[in-house]
Amino acid sequence: MRKGILLLSLLVLASFLQAQLNVTEFVTPYLYKGENYSRDVGVVDAKISSGNYSIVIINNEYTFLLNMSDRIEMVENQANIDSVLRQYYTTATYPTHAELNSLNSSFQFFLASRGLEEADCLVVTGLENPDRSPRLTCTAANICESCQAVPVCRDVMKGTQQTPDPMSSSLVQAIVVMSVDFSLIRGNTSVFNSQMASIGNSTDVSA
Repeated sequence: MRKGILLLSLLVLASFLQAQLNVTEFVTPYLYKGENYSRDVGVVDAKISSGNYSIVIINNEYTFLLNMSDRIEMVENQANIDSVLRQYYTTATYPTHAELNSLNSSFQFFLASRGLEEADCLVVTGLENPDRSPRLTCTAANICESCQAVPVCRDVMKGTQQTPDPMSSSLVQAIVVMSVDFSLIRGNTSVFNSQMASIGNSTDVSA
């Protein structure tokens, strides 16, 4: 039993070494003067449903794709190259559906945790309407028109000014920062949802 396992292991190792030798022999003629195979060449084994391939990288540049399924040969058809690379990297680098679902759940939990206090703050500073739609902005250029449009915010603003300049108000300075932060959250939420949908569609490698 042990002899059989040892023999099988040796055959697998021999097959692997032969494949590596074939790649070395195939790639070496394409090297420029001064390039060294062991130093400058990297090979990524790409096993997919349609066969075995090797992605050859020379000096950190993806150079060509080899079909290792039968006899070693270069894949030159662009449509075939695209298909092989898409299938391989989808399997090798894309997160699993479980990982995507976990990531999405964590992000949605974060959004849900923002709560009514945040909504009230945005409304009372004039940045949003009660229905959470954007209202006004707070910048130096418009002298924080969002706060000035809400009586209670405007009163506090005047009471916290350090100079006659309304922008010297500590409240206004905080609103400016908050406005930027929430704009980033809104923008990133949109990007996140879009990317999640794109990744989900891309994990279907049947095309």
